[in-house]
Amino acid sequence: MVRSEEKEKFIEEVLLYKSKISKMFNALAYQLMKLSHPSAWWDAAGVYHPVLKKYAIRILSQPSEGLQGKIKTMPCRQEEVEKDHYRDMHLHLFRTT
Repeated sequence: MVRSEEKEKFIEEVLLYKSKISKMFNALAYQLMKLSHPSAWWDAAGVYHPVLKKYAIRILSQPSEGLQGKIKTMPCRQEEVEKDHYRDMHLHLFRTT
């Protein structure tokens, strides 16, 4: 839950993020998106949206139950599963509604 004193700034930053007009969407950010964990991407690219960055990292740093299920049932290396999972999380974050 977003703290009451941060709600207005949070909404403003979400709208900028969803419009993709922010300075955070540059070539380096897109390259980082392909190579890093989403929380690491937010840490590097989220400097223009500090409130949104704080909550994104908090959410993305939580353990994923879905990832654990994939690791147990799929006969592939854990690094490949994690890479696919991180890519899917990035794609979800960049999807607009």
